[in-house]
Amino acid sequence: QKKFYLQIPASNAFGTGSHESTFLALRSLEYLFKKNDFNTILDMGTGTGILSFAARLMTSSEVFAIDVDKNAEKCFLKNIKLNKLNNIFFSIYNGFKSKILKDKKFDLIVSNMLLRNHEGLIKKYAINLKKNGFVVISGILDDQCNQLLQSLYKFNFFISKNFTLNNWVSLILKKSGNF
Repeated sequence: QKKFYLQIPASNAFGTGSHESTFLALRSLEYLFKKNDFNTILDMGTGTGILSFAARLMTSSEVFAIDVDKNAEKCFLKNIKLNKLNNIFFSIYNGFKSKILKDKKFDLIVSNMLLRNHEGLIKKYAINLKKNGFVVISGILDDQCNQLLQSLYKFNFFISKNFTLNNWVSLILKKSGNF
């Protein structure tokens, strides 16, 4: 795996890489890209764009980034320019209702958000992920993991790998079959 450097200045948007959940999500992406090829990737709740940018640097795939926060949009656009990246499509929208996501199915969805946000999106993850696709869920605490996994199992997600650091967890789940 090649090494790369991203410049992500501190801002009002989430995700500079210094928080455990962001570090774990990056670790999960690195793990997945060593073993898999992806054509379409979605970063749900992109914040600064760090996960989108890392995914883009690890692959030649199309990367889509969504966030509901206007501060995230400004920060994302500044950071994409700062890091001289392209082929990443940003949309300010809540959830999967964005026009750029219409009828799209993804090979990989990555999301670093709090538990309550993930819980509200599990069904959408299942609908918008291709058969045998992966979802990386980060931003959850160790003691929240079982609660979230119970919901994920109902939508044909099965744990493939997990990483932990200081009570934070990042899950890599594979979608089995169609939903």
